[in-house]
Amino acid sequence: MRNLMAMVVMGLVSVTANAEEHQHDFAPDVKAMHAVLSPLWHAEAGAKRQKETCAALPNMLSMATKMHYKTAAQLADAGSNLQKLCSADQKTFNASFSQFHDAFHRVMEEK
Repeated sequence: MRNLMAMVVMGLVSVTANAEEHQHDFAPDVKAMHAVLSPLWHAEAGAKRQKETCAALPNMLSMATKMHYKTAAQLADAGSNLQKLCSADQKTFNASFSQFHDAFHRVMEEK
């Protein structure tokens, strides 16, 4: 039993250490967008995520249009397309959200 408890505690320490190591070296504008997008992207897919993402889109679109990266226009376009689908079914919305997320990753890779 002690060995099992030690393994559990060690596992928790390892998970905590990994979470602390997960840091990004983003430019301030990319970091700001990441702070908004990441929790939405990693939330459980469903009506709540769709509603919260759509509520955050005006802010994310504003950030995207102010970015000065080669792929920022693609991000803004993907965001505009996603905004048009806020009342669409979840499958359609999720596909468009994935495109927006991928466009953001292209911006991240540019920095």
